[in-house]
Amino acid sequence: MNPNTTCLIIFIIFISGLLGGISNYLKSDRKSLFRNLIISIIAASITPLFLSLVSSSILENIYRPEKDDVREINLFIFLGYSLICSFSADNFMNMISVRVINQQLKKEKEEAEYEKNIAQTNEILAKQEAKGILNSIDPEKKRLDELKAKAMSAKKNTIPEINDSIDNNNDPEKGKWGGKPVSNGRQLLATVTDSLLVTSFFNIHLTVCSLDKNKPLEGEVVFYLHPTFHNPVRKIKVKEGKAQLDLLSYGSFTVGVSCDDGNTLLELDLAELPKVSKRFKEN
Repeated sequence: MNPNTTCLIIFIIFISGLLGGISNYLKSDRKSLFRNLIISIIAASITPLFLSLVSSSILENIYRPEKDDVREINLFIFLGYSLICSFSADNFMNMISVRVINQQLKKEKEEAEYEKNIAQTNEILAKQEAKGILNSIDPEKKRLDELKAKAMSAKKNTIPEINDSIDNNNDPEKGKWGGKPVSNGRQLLATVTDSLLVTSFFNIHLTVCSLDKNKPLEGEVVFYLHPTFHNPVRKIKVKEGKAQLDLLSYGSFTVGVSCDDGNTLLELDLAELPKVSKRFKEN
């Protein structure tokens, strides 16, 4: 590993973090510059992990380029990724946390299934050998050998992707807020679109509004998100009769809402939205 290249990478991360922190500071009514700088630098420093999760060869091309121009191009690409990560610091770190956790869960599940398949195969083989009916041309032996080879292949070819299944254990807000997006003259709406900045992620726009013109939405609305989000409880002030929240997510989850000083509860499972992609629903 070239120490000069490593120093350059660290320099790019630091500069990207500073620029992202200043940008986030200016976008947040100029509050807490130090906090924005620290969070953005941390987010930028996670860029190599993110590239590893998506199996990118950018860093490899930087450290071991075939040509000098290839190295320079990949340095600019890395700078772009670092800036994106720092500009969307909070949401980016939330999504990386979700992805790492789910990958680890899937890996553990696949290892458990692999061990189970091997144990079952060995048990069957032992019983067959004990009966003396297993030989080289026995079709049952061939079937068992195929089963064992399949288990070995599954272990070897594990793909680091998120486990797409969702249940109440993975979606803790589901069922806690009444199960309805409309209640007491209030409505919780959501739109989901593919992120143009971060591959495999989605932009989520949440809106709480009033359905009764004589009963406008006022005060604060509290959004309850998946616990893997940074600050999963978000208090949003109502502006022009609406409370709106933008998020960056790797997949679907249930959103809970409390408004009207806790007198109105709303709930929306984003996986149940119409016209959202299968990948979003199952992640």
